[in-house]
Amino acid sequence: MLNPLEDHRPTILRSRGKKIKHEQKS
Repeated sequence: MLNPLEDHRPTILRSRGKKIKHEQKS
């Protein structure tokens, strides 16, 4: 799993996809 800082580095689209996955996993 990439760190939050590394996740913020990618484009917003990538960040959004990760956020959605994180929400579904929660």
